[in-house]
Amino acid sequence: MFFKELLNLTTLKIQKNNVPINNEIIHIRTNNFIDDKNTLNIIDGNLLNKVKIKKGNYLIFNYNKDISLDSSINYIISNLKNSNEIVDIVNESLHKYNNFIFLVYDIITNNKGIDNLLKILKNEYNSNVCILGNNKKLVYNIFDFNKVNDIFPLKISKKASSRVYGYLAFEKIDEKFNDNIYKLIGIIDTYIYNSISKFINTKDKFYDTIKNLSVNNFTDEDMDILKTLNWNINDQYRLYNLKLEGGLFKYRDMFIHGNRFILDYPMYLYSIIINNNLLILLNESNLNNNKVISDIENYIDKYNFNYSSIYLRKNLLNFYKAYELTKYIVDNNLNIKENIDLNLDKLIFSMSISNNFIEIAIPEELIILKNYDEGKNSELLKTLYYYLIEERSLIKASKQMDVHRNSIVYRINKVNELVDIDLENSNSRQNILIALEILDKLNPGLIK
Repeated sequence: MFFKELLNLTTLKIQKNNVPINNEIIHIRTNNFIDDKNTLNIIDGNLLNKVKIKKGNYLIFNYNKDISLDSSINYIISNLKNSNEIVDIVNESLHKYNNFIFLVYDIITNNKGIDNLLKILKNEYNSNVCILGNNKKLVYNIFDFNKVNDIFPLKISKKASSRVYGYLAFEKIDEKFNDNIYKLIGIIDTYIYNSISKFINTKDKFYDTIKNLSVNNFTDEDMDILKTLNWNINDQYRLYNLKLEGGLFKYRDMFIHGNRFILDYPMYLYSIIINNNLLILLNESNLNNNKVISDIENYIDKYNFNYSSIYLRKNLLNFYKAYELTKYIVDNNLNIKENIDLNLDKLIFSMSISNNFIEIAIPEELIILKNYDEGKNSELLKTLYYYLIEERSLIKASKQMDVHRNSIVYRINKVNELVDIDLENSNSRQNILIALEILDKLNPGLIK
């Protein structure tokens, strides 16, 4: 514990030590030496002959001769000369060490959460740290690392028995901290057990929360569940909507226990199956490992999923809107996978023609031209479209349609002869272009 920690202080200029046991240190003394295991006795080496050394912890300074003490005595020999200097160094280290323990108790007493506990452990031991279950599978991790090298059992005692319920796992820990960590676990194991048990139980309830979100029914109980998972309603969320076709057996390597997505993890990912759609809710504010996104994309590629994804604009209550929109996209095979905001034209036109009655809103003049084209096998609508797209450039429109410039002149004159369209007005031109796009969606191949 602390006494062994002193061996790492270069400022003590340690020459020799014998630390067969590892006691905790709370007090230091420079006289009235005692054998209390929680006390460090600081003694001038020149006084060794005058003092009867007892069993205990000793820091001997100002001594240059060989020393031979009983093996039951913990001692450190420093070649520093000044006792005040040594006391200052030890006191500073003692304060730092006890301050860590104070922080641990403060987190437990004020229930500041496992996140804060893991953060101070990482800072103290200079290693990423997470919590594993009793099967040594990952339960809780807030840091960006994958491999665990050192684990310490967490136990819970009930009546006369005790059992291992999990492990405190470090990416890589210096073995000098082992004794320290084992003692620390005696302080934090019950707190972790209570927190993790609540966390695991809440995990199952959150699947119902996602169901509620999908029907726009988010309750106060759902908010409490969210907080228990350390999720915030204003975190950065991303929703994937994957269309499942052919039954779950087809995707059996993606699921466990029948219908739970294998990547589900309470720190950052939940999923649910609704009407043959797999909805994956990803909390990217909590995500520390891009491998999760890579794994999702690998499944998408493997099964060539029809899917769409969208960000919820830092508001979980946008889930319902996002679900309905992505469902519309995958159900109508719109091939808008991501960046929906960059594909608004495709989306809006598709949504507008999903109900055929939109045609009643098309300007009557265009319907007249459409009927003329069908009767005469002409291309007035197509010519009008490219004429407007090319900002009424006869040359550019003729290149688009691969016809002579005079053909464009003739066709535009024919349009003006059949209908009265104001092509000089910018709003009128914009409205005609939109109407032509919708007509083309309703009648594929009519224009493009």
